[in-house]
Amino acid sequence: MEKKSDTTTRWGKRHEGRGTRLPGLAAQRRRKALTQRQLATMAGVAHTSIQQLESLGRGGYPQTIRRLSSALGVEPEELMQDQG
Repeated sequence: MEKKSDTTTRWGKRHEGRGTRLPGLAAQRRRKALTQRQLATMAGVAHTSIQQLESLGRGGYPQTIRRLSSALGVEPEELMQDQG
């Protein structure tokens, strides 16, 4: 099977496979003192999606990233920056 190649997202971040990794998501959520379920409800996504995105098990699609950044009151790029 052929390995998926790196691609560039709308925001210029490189990643492998589908979706954009969001290494800053957990830190931004904690800054707002929200649980994963609370953020999921605010953003209109499944709480399991938040779990997977925070563990970097999968990347987020542009619509999901917009919803999350809006719910958190941050720019999408802030979710893509490693806060560690």
